[in-house]
Amino acid sequence: MTKKLFIFDWNGTLLFDTLANHAGFNETLKLFGQEPVSHEQYRDTMDFPLVHVYTRNGVAVDDYLSRFQEATDVFFATYRPLAKSCPLREGTVELLEFLADQDFDLMVLSNQNDIDLHDQIAERHITRYFKIISGNQENSVLGYTTTNKLQRLEKILAENDYDLSQSYIIGDSLEEPDIAHRLGLNCISVTWGCFSRHRFEKTTTNHVIDDLAQAQEILQKSYLKEAI
Repeated sequence: MTKKLFIFDWNGTLLFDTLANHAGFNETLKLFGQEPVSHEQYRDTMDFPLVHVYTRNGVAVDDYLSRFQEATDVFFATYRPLAKSCPLREGTVELLEFLADQDFDLMVLSNQNDIDLHDQIAERHITRYFKIISGNQENSVLGYTTTNKLQRLEKILAENDYDLSQSYIIGDSLEEPDIAHRLGLNCISVTWGCFSRHRFEKTTTNHVIDDLAQAQEILQKSYLKEAI
C-alpha cells in the first residue's frame, strides 16, 4: 500500500525566524563592507544557493568564497541567539496533528545545517511528529554554492513507497516549486518567510498561503473533490 508524505521546509516556514535571518545577513554584509539592506530587499533577493543573495547585494563571488568561513561565523553569531526565542508559526502543531490524523508521514527537508535543525526542532518539542528530519550535512563552501535538497529527497523517495500525486511539499523559497515540479508533488508556498510573495507568481507552485490554517483548508477541499 502506498503512503502519503508531507514535506516541510523549516526556517521561515514552521520556524518564524525570518527577522533573525535578515539580521544575520546584514551583519555578514558589513563584513564585506556593504551597507545593510531593508527587510523588503532581503526578501526580494534571497535565494539558494546562498552565494546568490550576497552577489545580488554587492559582494563579489571571489570575496565571498575566500572569506566563506568567516562570513558563516559572523552570520551565526547574530542568528543563533536571536533564533533561540523565535516561535513556531501560529497553527504549526494543529496542522501537524491534522496531517498525522490523515495518515501522512511527516518530514522536514531543510537547508539548515543538520545539527542546528535537530536542536531547533527538539527545543520546540515537536520532534515526535516527524518520521524524517533531513538537514544539510555539507557544511563546507560547497553547501553554500550548490543545493542538495532535491538529491536528498530523491534518495529518501527511492527507499520508500510514497504516492507522490497525493503528497505535498511546503516552504517559503523558490526551491519547493521546482522540486515539486520535478517530482510530481503538490506544492504550497508560504508568504511569511524569507521570500517575497510576488516571487511565487512566476513559479509552478499550486498554492500560495498567508497562514498555516489555509494548508489544512487546501487538503480538506481536495478530499471533498475526491469524494464527488
